Amino acid sequence: MEHIKITDLCVGDWVMYDLKPYIVQQIDGESEHVVISGSEGVREKHIDYIEPICIKPEMLEKNGLVLTEYAKKHNGHRYVDQDALLIKTNYGWHCTIFQGFAKDVSVYVRFIHELQHFFRLAKIGREIEL
Repeated sequence: MEHIKITDLCVGDWVMYDLKPYIVQQIDGESEHVVISGSEGVREKHIDYIEPICIKPEMLEKNGLVLTEYAKKHNGHRYVDQDALLIKTNYGWHCTIFQGFAKDVSVYVRFIHELQHFFRLAKIGREIEL
């Protein structure tokens, strides 16, 4: 089980609790409790019970990114849309944002909440759906 720090979360982030996805609604940094909501209702849990969600290709496809022709031919994981390119590496997903920058901006991400943060920082305006 991967651990997540309270300081790594923002309201609106996707996280996992009891093997189900939830969205962070509130964060109490002092008590390290997080209020989350999902199909199972609203829960308040200590950060020790919250896990990050690993990025999977099917999640990227559900959110409009498509597997490139190059990746199809070479059995790779390279997803693209008008705003971003994500390439699976040994270190995680290398994410490059194109839109609105004089130069491309890149970062490595491993979890959905990290991708959400990067999209927000880059002002992509896209909400991730699971």
